Amino acid sequence: QAWTSVMLQVFKIFVLYRFTTRQLRTIPGYDESNMPIDRSMSGSNLYSISECVLLKWMTGHYLKAMPSTAARVTNFGTPLRDSMVFYSLLVSHWPPLESYYSLMKKSCRKESDFTENANTVVRMMSILKLPYRITPEEIVRPNEREMVIFVAYLYQTLPNLLPKSTVEFETKLGEAKDNLEVNDS
Repeated sequence: QAWTSVMLQVFKIFVLYRFTTRQLRTIPGYDESNMPIDRSMSGSNLYSISECVLLKWMTGHYLKAMPSTAARVTNFGTPLRDSMVFYSLLVSHWPPLESYYSLMKKSCRKESDFTENANTVVRMMSILKLPYRITPEEIVRPNEREMVIFVAYLYQTLPNLLPKSTVEFETKLGEAKDNLEVNDS
């Protein structure tokens, strides 16, 4: 137990500390214009600013993907249990996954509904080849400390799936181009 606490504090200091509201505004795929004003980010006595940034990031994508049913994500436990927030995050960053919407149970009433949604999210993550290993049981019965780590992983990984720019080839079909140079700058 003591080592777990030490490792979580190291994680908070060296990883979570880098998540700021300034960084959130510049993260690809995040649009703050559809977000309600959230005064609780600066005044929480339960969550750090970095944890509030993660909650706000999840809320933004949840509202974007499901504007009629989404609600504000207020903690790393119960709101994540039905997997709809994770579905929204994955779809916001990789739109072809939207076809899995028909497999998601919109209002989970039974334990099997929660598990089915979690299985779908885990399947979606495996399609994206995300190396983080989370089980459906861990999503259905969330441990808030573990969910913070998982959401931090998604926060750092998912924006990399969005295209940074578009390359247009201005040539006719069948016409050869002599040289194509691509730089990573």
